[in-house]
Parts: sequence; structure tokens; C-alpha cells
Amino acid sequence: MIAVITICGTHAGLFRVLGGAHTLLVVAGFNAALFALSAPGIAARWRGTARVLVGIAVPTMVVALAGLAYGR
Repeated sequence: MIAVITICGTHAGLFRVLGGAHTLLVVAGFNAALFALSAPGIAARWRGTARVLVGIAVPTMVVALAGLAYGR
């Protein structure tokens, strides 16, 4: 809830918080590693890592490429 208020308030120009994007990346990376790498076996860890990549990295790249292709 605090993260949502901070992000929306910063984008709306209500206040200015420096380093918010970096903090969000750290928290997202920590949570991804926590859930992807907590499996007991190596094969399960690889599956968890692949699941994170497919679920987060691939859609992010698609949106970024669409923005590059259609943005001016």
C-alpha cells in the first residue's frame, strides 16, 4: 500500500522521492530470488528461475520493444 501511494504520488507530482525505481527493483529481485531459488533441488530451481523469466522479463521486453517501435 505504501509503495503504491509513493509511486502514484511521485508520478502525479505531489512529492519527489529519489531512488524509488531502484528500491522497487531491489524488492522485486529479492522476492523473485526468494521464490525461484527456494526449491530443494537444482532442477526445481531452474524451473523456478525460468518461470520468473517467462513471467516477468519476457512481458517487460515486449512492452519495451512496442514502446520503441511505436513511440516517438
